Amino acid sequence: MMTATDPMRPVRVSPRTTMGIARVIIVSGKIYVKPGSRDQFLASSAAAMIQARESAACSDFVVAADPLESDRINVYEEWSSQEALSTFRGEGPGEDLSSLIVRAEVHQHEIG
Repeated sequence: MMTATDPMRPVRVSPRTTMGIARVIIVSGKIYVKPGSRDQFLASSAAAMIQARESAACSDFVVAADPLESDRINVYEEWSSQEALSTFRGEGPGEDLSSLIVRAEVHQHEIG
């Protein structure tokens, strides 16, 4: 049996509900960056991660180095609404990040 202090205990953030059905927006995928630029991309993403996690509408936001591919970055986000995600996203990444991206395979999923 899991206790409140058990690290394996699932934590549930209350997502927005529509007619009793929980809804969450998940953004996930991989970004490939120019060789040697992964650390710069990750450092430039830190402020966005902090800002997103401070939002009540965001239950998770991760931009992380892939452990097997040196030019790959994995992204994962959970949002309670499309409106919150769109507001946060704005015009998208700035030129400092966009110029480092070779290709991206990132998808948005609506659950619930």
